[in-house]
Amino acid sequence: YKYYLCHCFPLKSYYYYYDSKNRLTDVVHLNEFNEKMLPDYIFEHNSAGLVTQMTTTEEGGSYYYIWKYTYDNALRTSEKCFSKERRLMGTIQYEYK
Repeated sequence: YKYYLCHCFPLKSYYYYYDSKNRLTDVVHLNEFNEKMLPDYIFEHNSAGLVTQMTTTEEGGSYYYIWKYTYDNALRTSEKCFSKERRLMGTIQYEYK
């Protein structure tokens, strides 16, 4: 993995991780209290390099949401958001003309 460091206000360090195909896979930050890296975003890609899933975490907690994306000819057709318990929270449908 490759990573890049960004110091953002208020003095929080974010690390950006990329896979061997230079696709963003993780955005994490250092928890100063327990000195552990904690994820903010985790991305999964399909063979075409499109993001098929994004997991987002809530700061300070262990809760997260999973966003799943579908495509037709590289155009995003839908997004679905699921809770940690895998309950559907919402859906966005895209239509192109």
